[in-house]
Amino acid sequence: MELLRIMLRYTHLLGFAGVTFGIVSQWKHANKKITPTLLTSAVAQLLSGIALVGVLGSLDTDLNLSKISLKLGLAFVIVILATILRKKEISKLSYSLLLGLIISQSLIATFWN
Repeated sequence: MELLRIMLRYTHLLGFAGVTFGIVSQWKHANKKITPTLLTSAVAQLLSGIALVGVLGSLDTDLNLSKISLKLGLAFVIVILATILRKKEISKLSYSLLLGLIISQSLIATFWN
């Protein structure tokens, strides 16, 4: 079970890295778009996060459900926005919103204990 937890954690971190790379890679482009890397990584991060919570719950780990719920909500919003906006060029507002959500998610994961 410990090996599964470690594999899920690294998959979750790789998903975060892909989401971050996917949004930052569009920083200087005039015509911003949702990259396949961003969308795939967001889905991978969402699914591995859900699985990770399930594994941690089965190990009788004390879970912070408020933090998990907030991160789950942010992850759903990121995946939904990325899915809706993937077919077209996105506005600066949409780009800034996605960037803000991704930064918020990482700050919550890092600093909320």
